[in-house]
Amino acid sequence: MHYGYTEYNGPATWSLEYPICGGNHQSPVDLSSNRMLRASGTPLRWSAAYWHTPDNMTLMNSGHTVELHANWGAEGAPQLSGGPLRAPYTFWQMHFHWGTSDNHGSEHTINNASFPMEVHAVHYKSEYGSPRNALRYPDGLAVVGFLFQMSPDASSSLTNITPSLPQVRSAGSSSRIPPVPLATIINPPRAYATYQGSLTTPPCSEGVTWMVSGYSMSVSTEQLAAFRSLASHDGSMGDNFRPVQPLNGREIFYVSQSS
Repeated sequence: MHYGYTEYNGPATWSLEYPICGGNHQSPVDLSSNRMLRASGTPLRWSAAYWHTPDNMTLMNSGHTVELHANWGAEGAPQLSGGPLRAPYTFWQMHFHWGTSDNHGSEHTINNASFPMEVHAVHYKSEYGSPRNALRYPDGLAVVGFLFQMSPDASSSLTNITPSLPQVRSAGSSSRIPPVPLATIINPPRAYATYQGSLTTPPCSEGVTWMVSGYSMSVSTEQLAAFRSLASHDGSMGDNFRPVQPLNGREIFYVSQSS
C-alpha cells in the first residue's frame, strides 16, 4: 500500500508500514512561543550558489507533492552551514505542502495556528555523498521550512513555479522549467526556530535538523489554486500535510541574528 493523505492511507496509518513514523522525535511540531528557548550562535551560511542560476531546473509531481530539483553542473549544488549545523549540507530538493482551504495546509503550526502552505528546502550532509546514503545517519538531513500567508498580490517567489504547474498536473509527471537562482524562491532567514525532528513523510526518518523561518512568505489565491489543481495517486492533491507530533521533551530554540 502506498502512503497518502486519505482516511485509509493517511498519517494515522503510516506507522503500520513504517514503524519509525511512530517514533519519539517526529515532525512537524507546534512552534509555541512560550516553549521556545532563545539562543545565539554562528549565523547560517548560504553558499554563493544559492544566488547562481542552475544549468537546469525540473518540477516533478511525486503523487504526494510537487518537487523542485536543479543541477548546477561543475559548480555543484548550493550548500548550507553554520547555525545548528556542524558541517556543510548540500541542497537536494524543495517541495510543498498545502491545504484545500486557506486556513490550513502547513505542517508546522505557530501557537497552534496553521498556514495555507509550507515549503521545505531539503539538504543532506555533504560528506555522506548522496541523500540516500545520508538517510542512514542520525545527522544526515537538514530542512529549512517557510510558512506562507495569503496575500492579494502574487508572490514573486512563486512566479517561476506556478505557471508551470499545469505541465505536472498528473502524478508521476515532470517538466523542465526556466531555471532561476534558489534565492529568488526562498529568502535565507535571519530568524528561525530550530529543533531535532524527522522527515514528515514515510519513512519518517529521524535525525533531521529543522530550521523554520521566523518570517512568512506570501501566496495569492490564484497561485494556491494552481497547486490545488494537481492530481495525486488518490485523486486531487490537497491537504498533503501531516498533523503536528508530540515534542516528547524536545527543546525548540529560537535564533535571531542581527543584520
